[in-house]
Amino acid sequence: INASSYPRKEIKRRTQRATTTAMATQSNEDELGRILSEFENTMKERDLKASEIIQAAWPISCPRCILRVLNVSNLMFRSEKFLEALLCNFVEKTGGHLDRSRGKKEEKFVCSCCVGLLQEELIGNPDGSLTNSIVSLLNQCETQFKDYSLALSIPPALQIRQYSVWYYLREKTGQFQTDVPQMLEIKEVLKWVLGGFLSREKGLVFKFQSDFTINVTLKNSSTQNEHLFLQKMKEDEGMAKRKKARGKRNAEGKWEKEPKADEISIKYVGKLLEDITYEKFKSHSPIPPPVITEQATFSISFNHVPVYVAGRYIKLSRNLSQSPWVIDGQRKGDNSVEEIITAPVAPPFKADSTKFITAGREDIDVRMLGRGRPFVLELSNPKVISVSQEKLNQLEEEMNSEKNPLSSMLKVVDLQMVNRNEVTKMKEGEQTKTKNYRALVWISKKVTESDLKFLREVKDLVIEQKTPVRVLHRRSLMVRKKTIHSLDFEIIHDNFIHLHLHTEAGTYIKEFVHSDLGRTHPSFTSMMGCQTDIL
Repeated sequence: INASSYPRKEIKRRTQRATTTAMATQSNEDELGRILSEFENTMKERDLKASEIIQAAWPISCPRCILRVLNVSNLMFRSEKFLEALLCNFVEKTGGHLDRSRGKKEEKFVCSCCVGLLQEELIGNPDGSLTNSIVSLLNQCETQFKDYSLALSIPPALQIRQYSVWYYLREKTGQFQTDVPQMLEIKEVLKWVLGGFLSREKGLVFKFQSDFTINVTLKNSSTQNEHLFLQKMKEDEGMAKRKKARGKRNAEGKWEKEPKADEISIKYVGKLLEDITYEKFKSHSPIPPPVITEQATFSISFNHVPVYVAGRYIKLSRNLSQSPWVIDGQRKGDNSVEEIITAPVAPPFKADSTKFITAGREDIDVRMLGRGRPFVLELSNPKVISVSQEKLNQLEEEMNSEKNPLSSMLKVVDLQMVNRNEVTKMKEGEQTKTKNYRALVWISKKVTESDLKFLREVKDLVIEQKTPVRVLHRRSLMVRKKTIHSLDFEIIHDNFIHLHLHTEAGTYIKEFVHSDLGRTHPSFTSMMGCQTDIL
């Protein structure tokens, strides 16, 4: 520093910065030396020709993919620059040489093994485009969460490229005689690198199973057809049937093929690679894999598991369907149980969507009295994952208040948050519980107490019910066996009675009474020997 050119404070600041930089450089060099010594010992213990492998892989693979081949996992979180220096120094100590300038050339080097997924430009800490994007989106994310898991989707062709690199190194070094690559999985390496980065930068806790998931989909369009040779090879060997072209005939009667998906699944590629050998692969696919220059692209989304709010509803109206009722595109009725409950309960959770789940259902003109019917409101991908019981009690009071005009149609009780297990229990109990009904029934002939006393002797009567005509548009045609556990009655007038029924859950009560044109047998109509109907 020229002392005459700068004030004293500036000289002191620059001197301190130069000293700090020198110390950091010395520290990095010391650390590199230590790691290099440990790396050398590891390679000796494994009896690998590591220098030959690294030199063979260097022109086509990034440092992390070379470490994948060598099954070294503890260095993956290091920067690409550090790993390059480590590998170069290791090779040079054995008399070899690596091109240190490949990443500085005008044409950016893209790894042929991972197609850039493990390179600094994508996952550099903290300057990679993927890591930067994840942090930026997390800063904008409203969802409450304590920990997270990673769900990664990678191009299926990476499996094929992994085989190609493995066989290439076999040819070059005489190592790796197995037909199936024994390499660290790219998904695991990505999780280590991204997980370590998020822990350091955001203080987030990674878990293999978490309620909050960061979904990352990685693609490289230049690899999307690399699986086709495998499919053809299997077909030629008679090991895979040719798939019929899917599609439909257009208005002119000509066959139109359905468009293919942009990418096939990694599971499908794995199936095609079953029983593959070096000889088969070499005769159908290039070794090493084709060079690409296009960088990988990605998309990111967040998802939280659903949360559940349960309760019971008491339906007082005979003109209220359980769910929105639409027939032939026409809405029937102004409201539904589902809409009345969802409207006030869902907003506090800021969920993407909702699903209304109930223990059974009743017709639009049937009331639901007593303790009410159990229900659960499933809230998918909520931003708010917990609402206090005080808040739920307040919502319940507002829904049941006389000031609410809908309270004369529906009331809600026992509103509370529950877990997924409670939902499962409710659905299991839907078919195992029994139900009590009271129906106003008309009988075509006058009846007396003695005419009906046989009903009280009915015990566990098994009936067969074909799917009712009124629900055939939404339920499959089949015969269901149901049990009428007991019957009782009250005569209101000569031709009218209140019929009390204790039945198995899922019994069609209306159809049991009037027989649904004989589709339910036996029925109350057949038992009485005359025409009856439910009012």
